[in-house]
Amino acid sequence: SRGWDVNVIMLGEDGPMSGPIRDAGISIYPISSSPLISLPKVRGISSIVSQIVSSRKLVRELSPCILHGFLGLPSIVASVVKATTPVDKLVISKRNQTSRPDSFYKEGEFERIAFKSANAVMAHSTVVKEELEFIGVQRSAIHLVHNGINIAPYVDAFSNREYFRQKMGWSQETVFIMLANLIPYKGHLMLIKVIDQLNKKLSPDLPWRVALVGT
Repeated sequence: SRGWDVNVIMLGEDGPMSGPIRDAGISIYPISSSPLISLPKVRGISSIVSQIVSSRKLVRELSPCILHGFLGLPSIVASVVKATTPVDKLVISKRNQTSRPDSFYKEGEFERIAFKSANAVMAHSTVVKEELEFIGVQRSAIHLVHNGINIAPYVDAFSNREYFRQKMGWSQETVFIMLANLIPYKGHLMLIKVIDQLNKKLSPDLPWRVALVGT
């Protein structure tokens, strides 16, 4: 509505936002990650090369003035594409920490190179901003933009807290909640080990439970 032509290059399958994005009149271009080489140890890198080749071709056709990479792998792909196409500006959004485990060989190193080649890096938390500064990204290129949260549902939830606890059968228990995607590096295994230690030390007269919430 402000005169920008926006297109989305998607490295993966449709997600919850795909429908609203298309409904807004924005085109989505899915990029396949079929490996060029099927050997186990090089399949992942081969898939990334395939994504880079396809993305580079598409970016040349779309000819954008700004290329925006969101999350690790798309940012790496975007930085390579930017270096090999006439794109004017590269912006990267970084919402997770750089200290997380690599999902493929040397991912963290490639991501750091991408950050340093970007014209702007958008950090979505203070911790991420500090990590970007620590790894050598120029401060002038880092912009702190916190994730926005609509607090209305949480206000309603708090007012219904006791009703929900009774409905779940938790009214007499101390409840600990871990809110995180159910993926290894979030630390659920560590939590379970801690629970085992607590269970040996806490009195049976103090009932408690842990609820894991995440997709």
